[in-house]
Amino acid sequence: LDVPRDNDDLSICLTSLASAQGDDVPMEVDSSSESSNVHNNAHRYNNSFKVICDGLFAATCHKALKEDAMMLLKGIGSHILFLVASHGDHIVGIDSDGFPVNALEQEGFENHLSRGKVQPLKPFGCFRLDGPLAEGVDPFVFNQALVDAYAGSDFHGTRQAASEVMHFVLDMFQKLKDRKTSCSANANNDTTTPQVPKVVPGGVLFENLLSQLCRSCFGKAWNERSGLMSGTVDLLNRMGLSWSKQFEVEVFHAAIFLLKDSPDEIARANEETMKFFLQVSWMFFGGPTAWKGDMKPLIRDVLSPSLREHPTPPNETKDASAVNLSSLTLIVSEVASTKPLVRFAVRHALRLVSRDGEGPAIEDL
Repeated sequence: LDVPRDNDDLSICLTSLASAQGDDVPMEVDSSSESSNVHNNAHRYNNSFKVICDGLFAATCHKALKEDAMMLLKGIGSHILFLVASHGDHIVGIDSDGFPVNALEQEGFENHLSRGKVQPLKPFGCFRLDGPLAEGVDPFVFNQALVDAYAGSDFHGTRQAASEVMHFVLDMFQKLKDRKTSCSANANNDTTTPQVPKVVPGGVLFENLLSQLCRSCFGKAWNERSGLMSGTVDLLNRMGLSWSKQFEVEVFHAAIFLLKDSPDEIARANEETMKFFLQVSWMFFGGPTAWKGDMKPLIRDVLSPSLREHPTPPNETKDASAVNLSSLTLIVSEVASTKPLVRFAVRHALRLVSRDGEGPAIEDL
């Protein structure tokens, strides 16, 4: 490019570029080339948008740029939420083969186990954009940048910024949900307590975010997973148990992989992955306060017969929820793991499930 600069006016001469292309420029454009151009443009737009978001998250590490960067990130996040919420009819959930699926349909453990071994995590939270969203920037690219920021090594930088942005967007989503609940109650002239709708506009944004958080746990190094685990727990807690139960098996799948893949020689990695598994177990199975009186089931590790003492259950309280047999089967498949950390996690999960005999009988599994 020849870029002369006269009188502070910038002009770009494209003569050399046009002559260099020569006869390579097509004179006629057919429908196939048009669709290819649309795909290429969308790909370039997505890459550019991802770079912009990554740059804004990186700018939050600099004190002079942090305030402006956070303002832009929150603005982009709220815009993405409103875009997804207002164009829900043009966002279709798909499976790994590209076929439409029901977003509320839960997969069984058969898709996660084969011959007693945990298989790679199946894609979930995937969507196809059509209509006015097909040719623009993919709004879910923002989730990719958010997940990469969570995986950042600087806790006081990108990881903290990612948490603040996610909670801001979640607050906006909660306001949308409250407004929809209020409008539904007014439309029905219902004076009783309004019922929360099963499908809230914009919820697919967080389904995709949870999917990317779980999948990144498989692709990131152990020292980049701490923020991903923290973000996953925060997202599950903010969205609530009724929403999180849809993805219980997928979350346990990721948690078990993290336990198995954590390096034995690094204590911090084992501690963080075990903490994540405990948090997930308590959320889906309930806390140890369900053990009452003398009902304290003793589950011994047959591969460690020297282990005689078991810690006393803590006094914290948490309501127990219905046990998902698919996730329980996924956990029990690792009961004879050669890794002590995994066996300890399985014992803890079984103690939660066997609360006062209310859950499935362990000997029946």
